[in-house]
Amino acid sequence: STDINVVIMGDAAHATSPSIGMGMNTALRDAQIFYELLQQHKDDLQQVLPDFSLKRVKEGNSLTDLAMHLYCMDPKAQFIETLHLVGRSILHKMLPFLIDEHPQAMIGRVKYQLSDVYEQATKLNIMSKHRRINDGIRQSYFEQTTGMISSKSKSPSFFKQALVVGGVAILVGGTLGYVWNNKS
Repeated sequence: STDINVVIMGDAAHATSPSIGMGMNTALRDAQIFYELLQQHKDDLQQVLPDFSLKRVKEGNSLTDLAMHLYCMDPKAQFIETLHLVGRSILHKMLPFLIDEHPQAMIGRVKYQLSDVYEQATKLNIMSKHRRINDGIRQSYFEQTTGMISSKSKSPSFFKQALVVGGVAILVGGTLGYVWNNKS
């Protein structure tokens, strides 16, 4: 705040889950950027503080959202995402001019800001997919633990659905065959 010459950084500015392991790195980067801005603006906090916010708020927001949604809480979806990471990483090494890096491979690399990682994860539709799945899991957990619903409602499995569809098909086919054979 330029009104009272206060800056917050590190966990005070962007406390987050340790799932991507970037909390301390982001805090150190905050300190580095703040120092560089102090040098650039000759310790004039009226210039440093707005500039610092412009450069770092998006990084703190990216950190928090990446920690929440870059990884998926659903084991099957995360397994598929891990295969995506491995496949994309191999293809990127072979064809870097054609295949962009997977965002998880970009984390912690000097040439990438967390906002770059976030943009790549958004471009690849990872963030919206995992946000939808993770939010659903959190909501379901909340509803169950607070007693809003008595049990986890599950949709029928593919096998059960196939049995029902197959049974209906047999029933309709048998009925039509019976009617056809007993005409007259």
